[in-house]
Amino acid sequence: MSQTSFAASSAILPEIQERETLSKIALEEKFTTWSYFHEYVPVKRDYGVEIGGMWEKNNLYWVGGNAGFHIGRCVFSESQTCQQYFDIIGGVGGRNGLTNGVAAGALRWQFVSYPNKYSPFARLYLGVMNIRDNERDKNHLAYGVGYGLSASVHRKVDLKAEVRVGEADQTYAMAFFSINLKVDSLVGFFADQIHRIKEGTVEATGKVLKTTIEAPQKMIDTTIKAPNKIMDWVKEKKERPSLEDDTDQNK
Repeated sequence: MSQTSFAASSAILPEIQERETLSKIALEEKFTTWSYFHEYVPVKRDYGVEIGGMWEKNNLYWVGGNAGFHIGRCVFSESQTCQQYFDIIGGVGGRNGLTNGVAAGALRWQFVSYPNKYSPFARLYLGVMNIRDNERDKNHLAYGVGYGLSASVHRKVDLKAEVRVGEADQTYAMAFFSINLKVDSLVGFFADQIHRIKEGTVEATGKVLKTTIEAPQKMIDTTIKAPNKIMDWVKEKKERPSLEDDTDQNK
């Protein structure tokens, strides 16, 4: 009887291990899916608010805004991982009676690292800076470069960190965070990528559910069959002495 119990336990053990493995995978996918930052995916249009600091001779605050318009793949790359945008930038930096107003146009190259959570970008911008204080009210040509990282905190909201260095009446620098609202559809190539990934996820989920449903059924079948095998074994043991007695009598 102990041998049969051991055999039944051996049959059930792989099913239990399989269910534990599936549960572990599902738990890991849950934490990955609900992590704070999500995979960055470019859209055709986005609008952002910038808040940070600006430095020249004095430390200034910076409050600005931007609007980005997708204009296709990067001209210097054949890869879809580099997407090109035209941005309109405007903002104000100031403190203690000094106000620097900036209006500029920019070319932004967004390097998409999908499905990674963080994607870098670089920009060149050209525009005008209006400098106003108690003694001045002048406009200067302003130009510079920027570099930053993009991440998604929601399917409709991106968080970006950026540093810019530029030149107007003097050299200046900015560092800030921007919150960007996605108001348009995804860039076509990445929309197709996500669609394929979702199809694969649905197929994999279906297989997991099928296995999860079948595993308990197999366990139930094994549990039901095990006592029947034990009873057959006991019955066989009981009948065997009777057969031996009949053989001795015939002799």
